[in-house]
Amino acid sequence: MQDLKYIQSIWEPTKTTNDIAYANGDIVIVENEDRLRQDITLILMTESGTLPYPNFGTVLPLMPGNTRFSQPVLDQVANTIVAALKYLVLLETSANYRERLASVDSLNVSYSNASITCAITATTLARSQAGISLTI
Repeated sequence: MQDLKYIQSIWEPTKTTNDIAYANGDIVIVENEDRLRQDITLILMTESGTLPYPNFGTVLPLMPGNTRFSQPVLDQVANTIVAALKYLVLLETSANYRERLASVDSLNVSYSNASITCAITATTLARSQAGISLTI
């Protein structure tokens, strides 16, 4: 697996974007660490090669369910996640430091009950923590 300490962000403070979500009957702005979690989930759970962004996404949505996964497959999943996070760093345009990935502190990929679980802990440019756990 690639070394996680080399995932670093390069940012341009003049750019800004906002995401919205539907919550409790209202449209709300998704911001700060919640937006970073949303961005990570989006890139990991989008099938790679999907137009109009063929480099965005991973093979994770294509992983078959109810399959026994070997360690080499889990290593491939971890490497796929690292590559996707590196790409996400390059794409990010938010000026909000709490929405920008500064580093990935930990990545744990495990297999249990016919599912792969990916746990990621990241630090933002504001030095706050953002954790996410995905099960595929």
